[in-house]
Amino acid sequence: MEYRLSTFAAVFEALPLWLLIFGIFTPVVLLLLLIIAYLRLELMEVNKELGMNHDPKDIIKEHFNKQTRHHSTEYRVRNTICNN
Repeated sequence: MEYRLSTFAAVFEALPLWLLIFGIFTPVVLLLLLIIAYLRLELMEVNKELGMNHDPKDIIKEHFNKQTRHHSTEYRVRNTICNN
């Protein structure tokens, strides 16, 4: 029985080298580079948006500071009213 190459290998063996390089390899590489560039731009946009967002810990601190200011104002008002 004679050894036969697969159909895929036979096709590539029949094609000239310049067609393999410029017709298959180059477009695939360019497409992959384009996808990488697109994903990099998207990642940069997401990083900008994340940089704009507040840290959840800051929100808790702001809430606590707001409550503390509110309570201290109430305390001063009550003490002023009671002392007069």
